[in-house]
Amino acid sequence: MKLRDFIDYAGRELEAAGLPDFLDDAEYLVCEHLNLRPGLLKLHLSDELSDESVGILNGYLCRRKQKEPLQYICGKAYFRELELFVGKGCLIPRPETELLAGYLIDNSPAASAVLDIATGSGAVALAIAFERPDITVIASDISEDALFWTRKNREQYKLPNLSIFKSDLFEAFDGMKFDYITANLPYVTELEYSALEAQVKDYEPHLALVSGADGLDIIRRTVSTAHLFLRENALIYLECAPEQCSAIADLFRNEASYGDIEIHSDLCGRERFVSAKKI
Repeated sequence: MKLRDFIDYAGRELEAAGLPDFLDDAEYLVCEHLNLRPGLLKLHLSDELSDESVGILNGYLCRRKQKEPLQYICGKAYFRELELFVGKGCLIPRPETELLAGYLIDNSPAASAVLDIATGSGAVALAIAFERPDITVIASDISEDALFWTRKNREQYKLPNLSIFKSDLFEAFDGMKFDYITANLPYVTELEYSALEAQVKDYEPHLALVSGADGLDIIRRTVSTAHLFLRENALIYLECAPEQCSAIADLFRNEASYGDIEIHSDLCGRERFVSAKKI
């Protein structure tokens, strides 16, 4: 079977299964399996697929028809300069979160100490440690399933400036102080979760997504205690849903230990991050 024939076939199957980006998905699976850059795919459309490749790709296709995320099927996700292992038990890194890592990479003084809580695959912590070897980074998560992927990704990039802890928020860090705390915490409401698309709700971990009736339960806990782990004039930087930014900014304002509270937008102009300084 030629490459173009498989893509046409896979596209029809995925369209029939209700996948909106059926052709893009088919091309993604092919490019990942064959290690092809998407921009070079057209040069290989006449290539013959081996029987082994057809079998593997048909397995991928069956999984995608069940709405399994592409990243889980292929076992990897891309984040800034990194290719990360991902799978069951960890949230798939989103492009918006690259801005969270980028802020610290671009602005942190040398020898800073960073704590990334609810690290998941470790995307933010790994990116900071990889691009800024002069910074000491700690990644933590309450989920052992998620930390399996964090450790696997650290091993892949051999980052001596990155440590990994299992911790419920700040539980493991009594007496420690940091220059920066970052977090992409769960912020989906229970009602929103029930309406999520199948490829998120049925596959990505509930623990990494949902945080109470208004989505702010874990963020409230974080805001109320983070100042105990920040040095003077240190910064906490949280990712959240656009409609939550004002409420989270108010949570910081209601705590006497924070100042310089700011809301930051993503590349689409949507409010996406809230930062506060320890005073």
